[in-house]
Amino acid sequence: MHAFLLQDWISVRGTSTNATITQPLDGWLDMMRYQDPVFWTEMSQVGTGGGGTMVVAYQTAPMQEDSYFTDITTVAAAAAATPVVTKALLATATTPIARWLRWRVWFATTPTGNWDITFRSWVAANPSGP
Repeated sequence: MHAFLLQDWISVRGTSTNATITQPLDGWLDMMRYQDPVFWTEMSQVGTGGGGTMVVAYQTAPMQEDSYFTDITTVAAAAAATPVVTKALLATATTPIARWLRWRVWFATTPTGNWDITFRSWVAANPSGP
């Protein structure tokens, strides 16, 4: 199993009219030769902007085009002392990992004010071939 830093500590901020933030292209991981990702999400601060449910989604796509990305798994945003560990094993995953991997922060319901989250993400995965 190999480990990769998907995102070092970052603070992401938005408003009620900007309820989705996607990781910039230069941070996406090429996971072409990997499977069975396990995600560690550390969240040190979460401000939901007056309400709403914030989610950190891990997304995958076969090519670097936004319309192809789909969620592998999601994590409810909440500050915690320990990382949230989320498995997306090939045998049980609804969406297996494709080539590109990124994160996206979004709200299941629209926030009523400014919001923010400080987090970092690691991913570990098995090589998929010999």
